[in-house]
Amino acid sequence: SGSACGMMRLTMKGHRKVQLHVVGILLVSTIASHGAASTVSEAGMRLTQRASIANGVNASLVQAEMKQIADDLVAGVLKGEIKPDDPRLAEILTRLDRLESRMDSLEQLLTAKKEESVPAKEAKATTTASEEFKPTFKPSFYAQLEYKDSDQVDSAGNFIGQHALNFRRLRFGGTYQVDPQTGFKLVVDTASGNDRTEASLKDASVSWKSPDESMPITITAGQFALPLGMDLRRSSSVRLMPEYSGYNRSQFSGEFVRGITATYALTDGLSLDIYGGSSMTINDREQSGKGNMPFGRGAGMVALRFAQNGLEAGVSNFQGARPSLTGNEATNPEVWRNLWYFDASYKNLLVNGLVASVEFMVGNDRRPLRSPSPTAFGVAMTGWMAELAYHLPSGSIFGRAGLFDPNRDVDGNAIREYGLGYRHDISKATSLTFAYEWIDDPSGLEPRYKVATLRYQFKF
Repeated sequence: SGSACGMMRLTMKGHRKVQLHVVGILLVSTIASHGAASTVSEAGMRLTQRASIANGVNASLVQAEMKQIADDLVAGVLKGEIKPDDPRLAEILTRLDRLESRMDSLEQLLTAKKEESVPAKEAKATTTASEEFKPTFKPSFYAQLEYKDSDQVDSAGNFIGQHALNFRRLRFGGTYQVDPQTGFKLVVDTASGNDRTEASLKDASVSWKSPDESMPITITAGQFALPLGMDLRRSSSVRLMPEYSGYNRSQFSGEFVRGITATYALTDGLSLDIYGGSSMTINDREQSGKGNMPFGRGAGMVALRFAQNGLEAGVSNFQGARPSLTGNEATNPEVWRNLWYFDASYKNLLVNGLVASVEFMVGNDRRPLRSPSPTAFGVAMTGWMAELAYHLPSGSIFGRAGLFDPNRDVDGNAIREYGLGYRHDISKATSLTFAYEWIDDPSGLEPRYKVATLRYQFKF
């Protein structure tokens, strides 16, 4: 019809690359309505069926040829210049045959493009990403310079506190990322030992993260902080109180162990940690200077953790041997360590910026002894701590209370801790902390002593 022809011409003039399916349909309907040869209609229909092929590749030349044929044929039919027996129809049919042949070539080209499989594309993308990745080294450093004043005395009345300015920690190291899945971490502390003048190895571990999203697991091997409970997981650079809670300082001094650990993400927010390695931390009194994992010093840990919407909670179980220790003509019996940890932390409790944290430890162990004793058997022990912190735009106000009962079968030997403090964030890399603590320890000549700490920290 005239309207169909006008629409077709308007479309062709407005867009150089016409859509073949539109042209083909208009061509077939126009020819059919004017009684043109059925062979021409069939040719147009075949081109229409192949229109999607041309649309899938760069077919501008085919589209232009289709436009010219449609112009000539429709104009001739509408004006009555071409009759069904007109020889000019043979020329147009020849042109249509050639065009259809070109469409066959385009169809083969598109089919070849589709034969590239999805796995091949993914492999190519993975190879490209691996080739583009460049290993990187990220250095790290943090220093804690502090003045500590303490009036602690032992059971004989000897002063064992301090009034001194020291580096509490002075750590150098970094992380080397070998590829997107593998990284190596090394950290050395040069402020170790009683006088804070010795160097000691802290972190020395290799971590690997699975590239398969269906297997979300991270494996770390070497020397690293024991992922037990909540308090030991916190880095000393972000923990608000100057030191770990009393039961962790006693039973897991130094917090670093040697072994292998795996973290598996079970669901959104829920993860499983599994550890196997040494049963004592590097600064344990019974461990120091005696090698880290001779026979009988292996241990294992399993932890289930949840973190979502400001809530973080976990339950952990640590089991391993605290081996027999001989010295000064006495021998400690071997003790099986079995300690359970339960912890929880909640952010923005009641008001924005208020964080409450609690941890509870219960189980069987003995306090590490420097001198062996034949009666140093394993005993039931308990420890807990509760911390409240209010985070301000430029710092944090915090307080902590805790208890460590090294033997629940003996009354009056529990050690209690209370502390308050303020941490001022000078910049992103520096902070200044003041903390004041009261510690009740029945083993000392003076059951209560006080510790004041002023600490400057720099970290990058």
